[in-house]
Amino acid sequence: MTDILVTTPKSEIPNAAQEALNCIENNGGYYFRYFSKPPKRLDIGDRVFYVEEGYIRGFATVYQIKSGKYMCETTGKMWPNGNYVFMSADSWKWIDPILHQGFQGFRYLNDIEFEIVGDWKDPKPRIK
Repeated sequence: MTDILVTTPKSEIPNAAQEALNCIENNGGYYFRYFSKPPKRLDIGDRVFYVEEGYIRGFATVYQIKSGKYMCETTGKMWPNGNYVFMSADSWKWIDPILHQGFQGFRYLNDIEFEIVGDWKDPKPRIK
């Protein structure tokens, strides 16, 4: 298993929250992540962990990897031709937040220790 770590930019945090709310209201859906260069070792069943506001907050499981152009159903933004990783919304797991500085791109993540504290329909855990 190969996991990766990505950062949600501050400007996208409200959109990510709305996207999650839309998936909950629709009782399902998906998230996707655009990459200009794909994570070559990432495969179906691997996890994408997210850094948000200086903490690793949770992860979702990859169910599809494709190339092309895609439109975000929440924002209406058309994303460019590139590489996309799709994750089912109901695979999202909140973890006990882990302090981590944000960055651009992605990083491979090995042997991370974490505690799951909620799933996709639970509220975002507070920072202690």
